Amino acid sequence: MSRGNVRMVDETNVGNTLRTPPHNYEAERALLGAILMNKRAIERVEEFLQPDHFADPVNGRIYEFCLKLFNQNIDPNPVTLKGYLDKDDLVAPAGGSKYLASLAAGAVTVINAAEYGRIVEDLWRRRQLIDLAESLANEAYSPDPDASAIQTAEWATSQLDLITAAPTQARNIDMPQAVDSTIADWQAAHKGDAAGISTGLGALDDVVGYLSAGDLIFIAGNTSMGKTALAITLADSIAAEFLKRANGVRTAAQKVAFFSLEMPVEQLTTRLLTAKTGIPGPRQRRWNLNDQQWATLISAGDELKKLPLITRHAPGLTLSALRSGCRQLKRKVGGLGLVVVDYLQIMRPANERDNRVQQIAALTMGLKNLAGEMGCPFIVLSQLSRENWRRENPRPILPDLRDSGSIEQDGDGVWFCYRHEYFLERTKPEKKENEDDSKFSTRIAKYEADLEKARGVAEVIVAKNRHGPPGIARCKFDAPRAWFSDREDYKQPPAGHPAAEQIPLEGF
Repeated sequence: MSRGNVRMVDETNVGNTLRTPPHNYEAERALLGAILMNKRAIERVEEFLQPDHFADPVNGRIYEFCLKLFNQNIDPNPVTLKGYLDKDDLVAPAGGSKYLASLAAGAVTVINAAEYGRIVEDLWRRRQLIDLAESLANEAYSPDPDASAIQTAEWATSQLDLITAAPTQARNIDMPQAVDSTIADWQAAHKGDAAGISTGLGALDDVVGYLSAGDLIFIAGNTSMGKTALAITLADSIAAEFLKRANGVRTAAQKVAFFSLEMPVEQLTTRLLTAKTGIPGPRQRRWNLNDQQWATLISAGDELKKLPLITRHAPGLTLSALRSGCRQLKRKVGGLGLVVVDYLQIMRPANERDNRVQQIAALTMGLKNLAGEMGCPFIVLSQLSRENWRRENPRPILPDLRDSGSIEQDGDGVWFCYRHEYFLERTKPEKKENEDDSKFSTRIAKYEADLEKARGVAEVIVAKNRHGPPGIARCKFDAPRAWFSDREDYKQPPAGHPAAEQIPLEGF
């Protein structure tokens, strides 16, 4: 279909039937007429309606100029638009000022503007679905030799998510309402029934407060520093808290979903049982348990069964597969309260042709959006480069994040796991050439004192904290159990006082 030399919605030939993609030019013209007669009409649609949503490109261009003037605090009307559109290569051939006048003459009321805008947007989504379906069919018939069927399906899923994504709705809240809402949150936190989630580690809560819906937290660390152990500890503790809130009813509790890309579910469960009982798994010791140990193990297993914790071994996990899995779980098991992903760098990117930085950036942005969509915190584990091991102070810092700065940019929190004990055990001083015995003995004595001080201590370095200042939480780390807990000397700070264990990063 065309008007003059302006191409409009293309007709498609399906079988022997000529079909025109869905459109409603009358709704587009009525909406533009309302905008031209009263600027309040554009206020009702600007948050969700875009120029490319219009089926008629001429109408889309007029709407684009209306938005431009409106954002400059100029009323979009036939007079203010005339200078723009009479010279426009797209609008001028369609009638220019005369076409604007006809739109204004057919204006609808401002009340109907949002309804017409929704019609225009919905029809745009339908046309997008048709284009996607045709592209997917063409790709399936003539596949890219470098793309598998699964990759093609995942690409289609990601495109479908873009089409179906609801536009972000802005909320206008006046200051009295904002103050009342904020103070109510503070009062809830003071009573211990805040909507946020405690980590279960007092020292860490002292630094980060609590986890909130939509938070994206990255836990990073070098190999064997305990990042997976910390994630398992948090998942267990938070699942127990959800069970407590549901008065011990597992089916009514919010669920913790743990997606493990490397560790099979049985291995993850073994680590939980070992942490609860202190009994090493069969691969760590000869399996000759006595009756008491068996009883302890069975009892711990019965307690674990009650937890609203769902584990999934997901090698080769993609962002679209994670999104699909979360949606499926949310639909089947009720509310998701926390999602853990172990770990970022082995997630499979949607586009393997991109460089590594682009791939990680796409994943971190997608994870942030997914956390918002699911309405719960996401904890995602990440690797570090080994640059920190070359420094005099090996504690990791934000530039050590591997592959991309988007982790720092998109994350609401970046926590580093660091165990100085592990570092010291692998950097025992050696006697230098021409060093006398006395100096060497002094260095060895200091090393052994530092090692003893570091035994069983893990630092959770909160390098980024969107909700407050950075800091360091010092915890107890039980290496045989691979488990984090508060130290015996931990004391909750008195009411009204800052956290005693919140150590500023400058104190490294």
